[in-house]
Amino acid sequence: MREQSSTTPYLAHGVSLRTTTALVGTLLGLAMVTGLGRLGAHAARLAHVTSQDTFALARVLGADGVDVLRGVFLCGVVLAGVGVLNDVTITQASAVWELRAPDLSASWRTTVVAAVAPPGR
Repeated sequence: MREQSSTTPYLAHGVSLRTTTALVGTLLGLAMVTGLGRLGAHAARLAHVTSQDTFALARVLGADGVDVLRGVFLCGVVLAGVGVLNDVTITQASAVWELRAPDLSASWRTTVVAAVAPPGR
């Protein structure tokens, strides 16, 4: 499954350094989203199954405990993050490449700051 998800940007945008940069950014962002999601699931202090709905969900998933509900929460966070991160990283990588094209002597810091600065600054 990992190979399939890592080839999708190449199929959609072509094989290039720009796409590879965006893919690395997506994977790093996904790692951050997963870590923050785990912290959020732990910080939520979910109580044991307290209603018929949460009990039914836990039974469908094969357990009665809070860990399953935390896992469902984390899956939702990660799936939401994947969609957002893919679009943002491809767009940001393209912006950095386009801003660097006119001045190849510009430092990476200057180029990245120009790419993330709001318009008119």
